Amino acid sequence: HSRDTASLNYQAPQPGMRLGRYIVAPSHFQYDVHDATSPSIVTLHNGRELPSPASLETCGFEIHSGPSACENFRNDAEVLRVYYQEVRKLIRLVTGAKQVIVFDHTVRTEPLLRVHSDYTEESAASVVKQVAERGIYSQKHAKLLPKADIDSLFAQHFALFNVWRNISTEPVMSFPLALCDARTVSDSDRLYYEIIQSTTEKWKADWKAFPA
Repeated sequence: HSRDTASLNYQAPQPGMRLGRYIVAPSHFQYDVHDATSPSIVTLHNGRELPSPASLETCGFEIHSGPSACENFRNDAEVLRVYYQEVRKLIRLVTGAKQVIVFDHTVRTEPLLRVHSDYTEESAASVVKQVAERGIYSQKHAKLLPKADIDSLFAQHFALFNVWRNISTEPVMSFPLALCDARTVSDSDRLYYEIIQSTTEKWKADWKAFPA
């Protein structure tokens, strides 16, 4: 199979500082968070030409051919109505899941140029809790699922999956999606990256103004 080299941006931790970023920058400058990357040259193997196809069980990812009836992926209403249903069918087919909930999607217009993982074993539970708290809409029943149904659902074994596809009519020739074989990453190589919600400070002070 073919291979090439590429420069990938790995996180560069700073001793004594948290690794991450604020979703909304706080009003005062923060010195406690560090977010920088360092380029590293790696070998990229053509994932379509592997001797043994990648699979969820081995590498943590796999590729499928999936024509879609969705005509405009930039139309959120159409994506929710058409593509979400297709994704549910795909996940059921690939994993054997009894129930699939699609809770978010992103249309990338620019590549994300850093090595990262969207979820960890710890954050997955937090994501599931957030999804449950904001309510789960059932396309099948055309209503929000009752809390009892949600509690029962998440009391069972669950997993989070990302589904990616090229929505252009042309092949992706630059900045293609690159995925790392999960078996080749040791625990010591993993870094904890925080996406931090800013907090609003409320000072308990009694102020007086003196208009001219």
